[in-house]
Amino acid sequence: MHTVKIFAVRLSADMPLKMYWSLARALSRSAIGAYILFMCLLSVPLQKRVFGRRPVALLVRIGGESMKLFVRDGADIAALYEVFVLKEYELKEVLPETIVDIGAHIGSASLYFAAQYPGARIVAYEPDPENFAVL
Repeated sequence: MHTVKIFAVRLSADMPLKMYWSLARALSRSAIGAYILFMCLLSVPLQKRVFGRRPVALLVRIGGESMKLFVRDGADIAALYEVFVLKEYELKEVLPETIVDIGAHIGSASLYFAAQYPGARIVAYEPDPENFAVL
């Protein structure tokens, strides 16, 4: 007789599927890339359940540059959504020379600022060792 474990994975109530899709579109260059990223984002809660809170590498496109971004759970995905979809850090009519990101979390705002203001000096500070490791 074989034992089969079944994991029930619930996506965050704060992040419905359309939010995952919006984030995938914002961080991808093509529809196919968005679909692949969408599926990877959906797998993060399952991977957390099976393997623990280990970083999952995602290939994304920010400001025309392809890069790896690491997420561990729904909180990391929600932070990316706030920055790249809702554009909560968008500065209008400002051209900063220096940006200080205090509480940088996984660096999503710093990456956004680097893409929007390539000439700015960006300093990111994150006191939490787990977040700093992903930063």
